[in-house]
Amino acid sequence: MVVSILKRCLLLVFTMAFVQVNAQSIVGSWKRLSTTLEYLDGKKEDLQATLVKNMPCVVNTVYIFKADGAHYSQSTKECEMIDKMGMANWQLSGNLLTLQMKNQGNVKTSYTVTFSGNKMILTHLYTAEENKVTGTKVKQLITIYERL
Repeated sequence: MVVSILKRCLLLVFTMAFVQVNAQSIVGSWKRLSTTLEYLDGKKEDLQATLVKNMPCVVNTVYIFKADGAHYSQSTKECEMIDKMGMANWQLSGNLLTLQMKNQGNVKTSYTVTFSGNKMILTHLYTAEENKVTGTKVKQLITIYERL
């Protein structure tokens, strides 16, 4: 009887350790691999390729999500403006990430977060109101990061 209880306790401890080791977290340093804008008509635009073409320094930018809810990037001197524009606070509830941009009128944007191996995928679904304000017809924005 005692051996059976000990076996169950050990199984529970190992299971909890496995779940904690394999749980994904947004906290850490990330490299952006791609940013794809998908329009309502199905057309896709590779924003990352355009950005790299015009500002090659973005290849070295690191995106950081701190445990205290701070989000910022670290770039080379040539891309410092990205760092200034990208400061935000983040909050994660389940798989819903909300970023509140500090230097853009405290605008809040929500993303669905999924993980695949060492990659984090953020998906923002555009609302009719967002499309009206921007004068676009966008379905979604998908950004993929790789953990450093």
